[in-house]
Amino acid sequence: MPFDALTIAAVRQELRDTIVGGRVQNLLMPGPLALSLEIYRSGMGRSHLLLSAHPQHARVHLTSVAPSRDPEQHPPLLLLLRKYVRGGTLLDVWQPRHERILGLSIAKRFYPDKHQEYHSEGDFRHTGDEVEEEPDAPLVTIQLIVEVMGRMSNIVLVGEDGIILDSIKRIPPSLNRYRTTLPHQPYVEPPPQEKRDPMHTSINAMSLELAKAAEEDKGAAAWKGLVSGFSGVSPTLAREVVFRALGDTTRAAEQIAPQPAMLTRLLHELQALFSFEETRQWEPTLAWRERGEDERHPVDFAPYRLTHLEHGGATLEPCASVSEAASKYFVGVQSLGGHSALKSQVRAEIEEIKKRDERKLFALREEWTRAEAQEELRRKGEFLLAYMHTLEPGQRKLEIPEEKLTIDLDPNLTPVENAQALFREYRKAQSAHEGLPEKIAGAEIGVRFADELLTSLDLAATHDEIRAVQNELRLARSGASLPQQSKNDNKQKPAKSKGRKPQDKTPQPLRLRTRYGAHILVGRTASQNEIATFRLAAPEDLWFHAQNVPGGHVILRTEPGVTEQDIQEAASLAAAYSKLRAEAHVDVVYTERKYVRRVPNAPPGFATYKNEQVVRVAPAKLAAKQQPGDVPG
Repeated sequence: MPFDALTIAAVRQELRDTIVGGRVQNLLMPGPLALSLEIYRSGMGRSHLLLSAHPQHARVHLTSVAPSRDPEQHPPLLLLLRKYVRGGTLLDVWQPRHERILGLSIAKRFYPDKHQEYHSEGDFRHTGDEVEEEPDAPLVTIQLIVEVMGRMSNIVLVGEDGIILDSIKRIPPSLNRYRTTLPHQPYVEPPPQEKRDPMHTSINAMSLELAKAAEEDKGAAAWKGLVSGFSGVSPTLAREVVFRALGDTTRAAEQIAPQPAMLTRLLHELQALFSFEETRQWEPTLAWRERGEDERHPVDFAPYRLTHLEHGGATLEPCASVSEAASKYFVGVQSLGGHSALKSQVRAEIEEIKKRDERKLFALREEWTRAEAQEELRRKGEFLLAYMHTLEPGQRKLEIPEEKLTIDLDPNLTPVENAQALFREYRKAQSAHEGLPEKIAGAEIGVRFADELLTSLDLAATHDEIRAVQNELRLARSGASLPQQSKNDNKQKPAKSKGRKPQDKTPQPLRLRTRYGAHILVGRTASQNEIATFRLAAPEDLWFHAQNVPGGHVILRTEPGVTEQDIQEAASLAAAYSKLRAEAHVDVVYTERKYVRRVPNAPPGFATYKNEQVVRVAPAKLAAKQQPGDVPG
């Protein structure tokens, strides 16, 4: 768990130094369990504070960029935050001793009982005097409390009287009788840990805790005794303490419990790390491990040097602040805000569709195999009629060695009746065989389309692009097709409708230029592929696609001066925006747009082509603004 009590203490001090005294200018929800506050403080500028109650990645820290708003999120909590928090001043940031809780005290002048009009749509960005305080109104101070406790994490808005206004997770009595987290209920802090304070303990107490851990689990590591016996100690912190004291994180608790010298070193290192709260000698560090030649993944982060991970082969990266370390860690694991949650949701939906179509395809192919086998019935019927003069009454089997054929017979039927029975079974199988090729082709397209959607989802870099993929998926689920624009659509101007909210625009293909100035269009979803290839491309433009794998359509405008280098660059982009983008080299086909045709009765973006050429290229290295991935949220 990266966010332990000591990490939150480091965040608390960082927030006091940077944003306490600042004004909450804006707030939004990047996802269903996340909040972001934009806070301006004179001399420090604008900061973005991320609060998350994600069950695996709950956290609270500053981010370097503003997260994207999830337009689907507009719960009652957001309306209350608009009323009580936006436009207020951050007075203090507090933390119960050695607890994974961070509270924000925010004051604002307004009349609590005054009627205000709220709108659930939009991102609540203020304009003009919309969030100006009322100078004569009373000062109302609320607490915005972030509980960073794994799957029990929550964000709770508490009024001056200690009564809950709302929370990002509502917990009824049926789930927790001790701590009911519902509006109009008193806020109850999580029960304190029944553990020892690491700053007020002795080697005798440490010996008892290690011995207790060894009794419960013979051979238990010493660090487990520190976690179970002392408040605020996480597994990462405990391993670091044991390594700094003894040089080995695997030392058993039963070996150390009776050793005063070892216990003394353990206690010294434990208290040295916790003393950072007083000395402020934080050393924010991010630990990485290499994965392949050009890839690495984050292992952990902490407000101190992770020397035990460095000893285990990890690379340590010093960071300017604990928030920077946290941001880099969560970007690395792609677990930030609502984008990751939304991507996971859409991925699960697509994989469900794909598995369904794969099961359907398997069943159809099995049926085809059975239908093909029934051709033998017709052959048997014909040979039975040809050889029926050789049969004797009551015969059960006819063998024709020269044809390697054995025909089972019903002794109660005549030869002609036996042949008729075989022909009836054959006609039945033949009827079932009709339409199978079309059904199989449809199921194959369904599986291919699911693969295309998964690739598009991997390439989606913004919330709107993820939603576009989700929309394509839902249209496919409903059996509808994405709207396809005719050649004359561009000539028709849409009629203006009064009083209606404009429809969301489909994300357009990416527009780039090669290093030599040639224009390129890149489709990253089915609808964008459709637009790039069949609406925007001219017949003489060049069309690129990674060979035989899902990927985006890339269009190179054949303007005067287009060179072979432009073709290579466009092919590299087609490789980069494909399922094989991680490969060293990818085969890319290209042809003139006039040789590309839609696949009849297939989803948008499916195309056939001819007169193609194949070029083998390395996938392009995408710029940061082009790079697929999550945006902090």
